[in-house]
Amino acid sequence: MSNSNTCNPEVFKILTGQEKVSCAQASDKLTVEEAKITQVAVLITEQQMQKMFPDANTRKREVVRALLNKYMPKFGMTTPLRIAHFLAHVQAEVGDELVGKEESLWYSVPSLKKTFDRYFKYYPEEADQLGYKRIPINDYNKFSQVQRKKYILTNKTYAYPPMAG
Repeated sequence: MSNSNTCNPEVFKILTGQEKVSCAQASDKLTVEEAKITQVAVLITEQQMQKMFPDANTRKREVVRALLNKYMPKFGMTTPLRIAHFLAHVQAEVGDELVGKEESLWYSVPSLKKTFDRYFKYYPEEADQLGYKRIPINDYNKFSQVQRKKYILTNKTYAYPPMAG
């Protein structure tokens, strides 16, 4: 993840028509022209979306554009710089095709605590509840058939699914 000072000069150029500028030079203040654009809620044009997401399905691009134009002002994204920051993050997440990636949330307890340490540092008991527990094959072999049905085989160990009975 990038911090809030991240700026993608290419996205900024698409949105403003200006040549590459450093983020320090880019103003985050609304000009009179930008204020007019904000009032009519056309912050991103069809052509800008085409340049930023060239491989995306046209209909999907238009749906996303309409939603962005509708909701960005409600979240204070009304200047080219702020929009460029946001769309740079969007593009990094979904790529040129505007296709989101699904992440499996199948984590062991230690992996939950390591991957999402900022959260589970404060709520470690939730990691214990939500994460699956790996057990050695020898322990699994000692279980009854009923107990074994609660487990699945993963990477030569048996794991207890977090939501199973």
